[in-house]
Order: sequence, then C-alpha cells, then structure tokens
Amino acid sequence: VLPRMECRMEDRSDMDWDLLTAAIAFRDGIDEIVLAGAKMSLTHFKTFIEIACVKSTRLGLAYNELSNQQCAILAQWIVHSKVTGLDIGFNDLQGKLSPFCDALWDKINNKGEKNVFKYLSLNGTNIEVKENDTSESNEFLKLLSIMCYSENLKYLDLSNNPKIFPYCLSTLVDCLPVFVNLVRLHLDNDKLGRTAMVTLFEALPLCRKLNHISLINGRSVSNDPH
Repeated sequence: VLPRMECRMEDRSDMDWDLLTAAIAFRDGIDEIVLAGAKMSLTHFKTFIEIACVKSTRLGLAYNELSNQQCAILAQWIVHSKVTGLDIGFNDLQGKLSPFCDALWDKINNKGEKNVFKYLSLNGTNIEVKENDTSESNEFLKLLSIMCYSENLKYLDLSNNPKIFPYCLSTLVDCLPVFVNLVRLHLDNDKLGRTAMVTLFEALPLCRKLNHISLINGRSVSNDPH
C-alpha cells in the first residue's frame, strides 16, 4: 500500500525548498512566483529570493509572517530585480517598511529606474499612521511618497489597514493624481469616516485613468466625524 502524502497544513516549512530553488534556477527562472503561506526559514528564504527569483517580475508572499530580516532581503532583491508586481499582504509590516523605502529610493534615484512597480499589495499589513505623522517620521507615508516616482503604477491595494486613516489621507490625496497610470485602488475595510470619504472623492477627478475603486465596508460605523 502506497503511503498517503502528508504535509503540514499551517505552513510549508517542511518542503524541500533547496530542491525547488535549484529546479527554478536550472530552467532559468520563472516570471511569476506565488508563495502565499510558505513561511520559509530565514536561510531558505534568502536562498530562494537570491537564486530562484533572479528573473521574476511578479512575486506573491502573502501570509508569510515576514520578519525584519526577510524584509531586508526582499528589499535588496527589489534593488537588483526587474520586479513590477509585489504582493506582501497579510504580513505584519509595522516597523518593517524602512528597507523597502531605502530600496525604492536607491533604485529610482541612483539607478534612474522610475517604473519599479505596476502592482503593489499592502493588504492587511498592520501599518499605522498617527496624528501629526509626516513622510519624515512615518515609514508608510514615506513609502507612499517615494512611490510617486513609480510612473507605471496601475494597481494599489491598501485594504484592511484601518489604522492608516484618517491621518494618511492628506498624503494619499496628494499622491493619487501623481500616480498617472493608476487604474485600480482598493481600500476595503479601512473604515473611512464621512469627512475622509468626501476628501478622497474630491481627489478622484484628478486621477484620469482610475476606473476602479473598491471601498467594501469602507465606511466607519462610529460617530467619529473623521
């Protein structure tokens, strides 16, 4: 009787990641790789990103419990890669965005590459903007500001991050018209208040190519005037 295949259901840390890395490298890379919930060890993650993802342009790493060290590795990969799409949703990225800010600025400012991202998902990443935060003091606002140089950005997902509102709004509405090729914007479950909704909608006519905005459960049910 052949034994039934068994695997860990909560993650894929028990997979032979070195074998997969070697296989992808042998075939000269893969354009799009989605590894949602893989939760590799730091060593396997570093090897996979640096060897298997050399030619990848789209990478999905949602639900990976990314650590500070893994974010730093990923940021370095961004500098040297041809990435156009990145999904790092549903990872707790609070306090972990600085390496991405530095990487994007390096790529845009020092290497002159202004089309870094077409698709970016920060869905459910526990990012936060507090009152009086600016792009100098808050890493998410800094990242958003740097993204203004990404001329081909078409898709931005900031859903399930209610703690960025309402205090990210000023920076967001300043950036939206600068995202000249933005087609889709997702702000689901962000609990925008009435004032925030009005401010956002007033900026939309300036977004000439935006043809899809998702605000599922976007309205705050509280009495907060924001």
